[in-house]
Amino acid sequence: MTPQSEESVAKDPLLGRWTYRSLVSNPDIDVEFGDLEFGRGELLVEYICWGKFVGRLIFGDDYQFSLTGTVTPGDPPTVSFDGFGDAAESNGHHYEYFGSVMPLWPHDPRQRPTIVGSVIRAAPKKGGKDRPGAASAFIAIKHNDLPDPDEAKPDEAKPDEAPASAPTTSGSSTAPSGSGSSSGPDPSSPPGAGGYESEAENKPSRR
Repeated sequence: MTPQSEESVAKDPLLGRWTYRSLVSNPDIDVEFGDLEFGRGELLVEYICWGKFVGRLIFGDDYQFSLTGTVTPGDPPTVSFDGFGDAAESNGHHYEYFGSVMPLWPHDPRQRPTIVGSVIRAAPKKGGKDRPGAASAFIAIKHNDLPDPDEAKPDEAKPDEAPASAPTTSGSSTAPSGSGSSSGPDPSSPPGAGGYESEAENKPSRR
C-alpha cells in the first residue's frame, strides 16, 4: 500500500516512520540493559482511516511483517494490530500488538510522539522451536517526517529576556501523571542534533 501524502502525515501524527524496540520481560534490575533486547526495527504506519490501521514492521530484508488493525480514540488513544510475517525468515510468524499513544508534555516542543505497549507471539513459524505465548514490552518513537526548522533546537533567549512560550504540541496537552522522569534519549538533546535521530538498525529480531 502506498503511504499517505505529506499533508495526511502532518494531520495524523501516527502516520509515518517510527523506531521500534522490544524488550524481554525480565524484572531483574541487575540484568544489563543490552541483554534485555528482544528486537529492533522500523515501524511504518502507512494508512489510517475510520479507525483502520495498516503498516509494516521491518527488522531486515528477510524478517518483515505486514500489519493490520485498529486505532481507538481515547485518553490516551490506543492501537491494536496483528503482524503476519511475509519475508524469507518471518514467513508464517504471527504476533499481536497493543499499545497506547502517550500524551505529550506541554512544555517541550522537541519531544516526539511515542507508543508504549506489549507484543505477544501468537504463532511461531511452522516447524520452529519458539513457543506461542511469549510476550514482551515495546516502545516506538516517531521520526521527523516533516521537520520543523524551529523544532530542531531549543529556544535561545537573550540574557535579559525570558524564554519564549513553548508551542502547542499535537495530541493531548494533558501531562502524564507522575514525576515526569523517563528512560531513553536525553531530552536535552534535540532532534536533528545527533543521538536518536539516526535510522533504526536493520538488525534481525531475536524473536
